[in-house]
Amino acid sequence: MRRRSFALHTATALAGSATALRGQPSKPPSQGRFPVSDFGAAGDGKTLDTRPLQAAIDACHAAGGGRVILGPGAYRTGTLRLKSRVTLSVEAGARLAGSTSIADYPGDAGVGDWLPRFSWSRQLAGSLIYAENAEDIGIEGPGTLDGSQ
Repeated sequence: MRRRSFALHTATALAGSATALRGQPSKPPSQGRFPVSDFGAAGDGKTLDTRPLQAAIDACHAAGGGRVILGPGAYRTGTLRLKSRVTLSVEAGARLAGSTSIADYPGDAGVGDWLPRFSWSRQLAGSLIYAENAEDIGIEGPGTLDGSQ
């Protein structure tokens, strides 16, 4: 598969931000499956789950690849950076919702390659899901991706 750089962008409203320190798996992953709940994701729609979701993506990549599983629940997040050989699997009943705080979207995520080409791009704060120089990545499943504008 070719190297790809892509971003799913979201323009977000300004709001407050809260972050919990989580991200270590509670048990070892099974056969290339990395449930985000094992990394401390709350999935309650209120807690900012960026750190545990990113920790699951990082662990999946470090293990050589697999699927990061978002089970039923609502996962509020800022920018997630996909890595090579990682598939984000959003199961039925799962909703990945963008945070409404602009602070949860680093300005360097997802605007680098095309920034000079589009004058309006300077208004973007970053990306909901971002990958750069990554191979064999994907997003799958019947769940919902919600940019939460």
